[in-house]
Amino acid sequence: MSAVQKVFKTASVLACVVLALLVGGQSALASNDHPISFGANYASSDGGWVEACDMEFDNNGVYAEVVLANGSMDRVGDHNGAKGGCGNYTYTISVVRIRVCEDHSGCSVWWGKLGW
Repeated sequence: MSAVQKVFKTASVLACVVLALLVGGQSALASNDHPISFGANYASSDGGWVEACDMEFDNNGVYAEVVLANGSMDRVGDHNGAKGGCGNYTYTISVVRIRVCEDHSGCSVWWGKLGW
């Protein structure tokens, strides 16, 4: 193998590695791998599936507020309170922003694709 061929082979391998990192990094940025918390409560989304979890026995309801790609807003609640299990829903339209809220206490900051 000539020196020129070695350089091109090395450049090709490096380009593939960089591309894999970029594509892998993009999917990590496009999903919320860590929950968004407000107190002990949290919400999570992978861009379609949304979960809201009430972790406090304080009689305050917990829900995730979402903004969908078409601009509409919706809520996903944890309807059984702090008992086992969380509320969840799968959207057919991409979720682009999410925050977790607790009745009588407020909400987390909005989290979106730019922050994921």
